Amino acid sequence: MHPGTAWALLRLAVKGQLISGECVGHFEQAFAKYLSAAEAAAVSSGSAALALILESLGLQAGDEVILPAYTCQSVPGCLQSLGQVPRFVDCDPRDDNMDPGRFSAVLTARTRAIIATHVFGRPCAMESIERFAREHRLFLIEDCAHALGATIKGRKLGTWGDAAYFSLSLTKPFGAFNGGMVVTNDRELAARIRSKIDALVPLPRHILWRNMLSAYALYWLTRPVLFTSVLYPALRLLSWFDRDLISAYNSTFRSLLASRSERFKLSNAQACVGLLMLRAHNGDMRSRAEKVASFRDLCARADCPLPGDAAAEVDASAYPYFFIIKHPRRSELARELLRRRIDTGKFLMRDCAALFLGTADCPHAAAAYADSLQIPVEHCEPSEMARIIEVLKSHGSGEGA
Repeated sequence: MHPGTAWALLRLAVKGQLISGECVGHFEQAFAKYLSAAEAAAVSSGSAALALILESLGLQAGDEVILPAYTCQSVPGCLQSLGQVPRFVDCDPRDDNMDPGRFSAVLTARTRAIIATHVFGRPCAMESIERFAREHRLFLIEDCAHALGATIKGRKLGTWGDAAYFSLSLTKPFGAFNGGMVVTNDRELAARIRSKIDALVPLPRHILWRNMLSAYALYWLTRPVLFTSVLYPALRLLSWFDRDLISAYNSTFRSLLASRSERFKLSNAQACVGLLMLRAHNGDMRSRAEKVASFRDLCARADCPLPGDAAAEVDASAYPYFFIIKHPRRSELARELLRRRIDTGKFLMRDCAALFLGTADCPHAAAAYADSLQIPVEHCEPSEMARIIEVLKSHGSGEGA
């Protein structure tokens, strides 16, 4: 959370501008400029942003959309809420992103679009995906929930397709008390999306307060003193039920917030926070990249199998969101890391082919869901990195990602 957030919100509260004000327009303009995109339009959630794109592109009930099997369950959930049919493709085990070589197998006469999710901030093979979309006259939508600032050959993610959406939720690397952003270079599409947003009601004040209280609660609970005395014992207990902080939040706190199917305008307070975060974002990316480089160096010197970033193998710059470790005894490894006071995530992405269709046709997605362990980059200082390496060496290599 940006250190100036509290004072900025206090000033808005004094002026009576928490809900409405000029920050939303400034945030949209700054967001578009940061990405070198033509238009950006803010809304209350990432799922609302996706739904607005799908509707504004003219997709109808019964239309089919190609998307990765290994993704957040809210994405196919959004499609189904609109009556559209998800067509899942397996992921590439090198980086867990969708494999364009599998698109033809799920293409039908009803296919209208592709949703390309940049999993954990690692860029998809957008050149191949874009080429397939053009050849088959499909709309291309980028899911950039984890990937603000990541690039391919110097071009920012979010500018490759017909439109892109970003999530600003509390658990994302770029958070603004929840919210979402649509980005497009198609000004006619942007106008249709804006007309839909203009028809929405403002974010209810009680939802904004819930969002803010939840954000500050998570922030303070992860500070050293409260983490040790309050959160750490709870996490140890959760670990024996194969749960983690993010899954606990998603099943409890998030249910207290606005339903992801509801759509509202973004509030002035959220836009204000977004502006502060955006101004600091390049510095945040540099800091994360330095930690990734430091961790790789420590792994190499310790002769430890590198759990590095497969996206580094291509000409792309990823957003360093997590250290991704794949291990056949993931839960055991997670409990040992937690015993050393290293918190991890396991359930940020799901095998949605199995979850929604009950199919086992996507073995790489199933393996990623079963074996993947996510360690937040921003929490990894040198002493924590050393403890991670000790645990990795004691548990064997597993498989680096």
